[in-house]
Amino acid sequence: MEYEKISSLLSYDPETGFLFWLPRPLSMFSSAGNQGRWNNRYAGKLAGNIKKTMLGYEYVTVKVLRKDYCAHRVAWLLYYKCQPPGKVDHINMNPLDNRIENLRDGTHDNNLNMGMTTRNTSGVSGVCWNKSCGKWQANVRKNGVLYHLGVYTEKSDAAAAVAKKRDELGFSKLHGLELPIYHRKPN
Repeated sequence: MEYEKISSLLSYDPETGFLFWLPRPLSMFSSAGNQGRWNNRYAGKLAGNIKKTMLGYEYVTVKVLRKDYCAHRVAWLLYYKCQPPGKVDHINMNPLDNRIENLRDGTHDNNLNMGMTTRNTSGVSGVCWNKSCGKWQANVRKNGVLYHLGVYTEKSDAAAAVAKKRDELGFSKLHGLELPIYHRKPN
């Protein structure tokens, strides 16, 4: 994805997160009539479509010169005028919200913005019932390192230990919360 090419075809509104088609020059068309038809139909209009993954998650894509791009990556490119990082994270976990204030470099250590997994049975991410000792066990994992935080009689104490450790490790405040509806697999 080249900044010069993309910026000549699309504009980005960082406050709304929307992409818009720019008027195209005659050099991109075989005739002035084709150029006029394209510009009348698309120039100044919202660019992109909502796509669904095989799991049912939604995100915005935009097709530029026969190639699909994720809108959040295009937004990053147009705003910062440089290639987006390997992963661009939506801070509020809404993949349809491409406002620049909602996008961040997802390759940094602070991208610990995952919802509670569907396998969780305690209702608290990082807390599980330890059958062998009959207590609530607290764990946090970061960069492949598992931190055992102890076992607790009360689930709330285990949850507090997990929250404290996540804060120390720089996790997002949203990490471990129940996934928003747009991130859940459909029934």
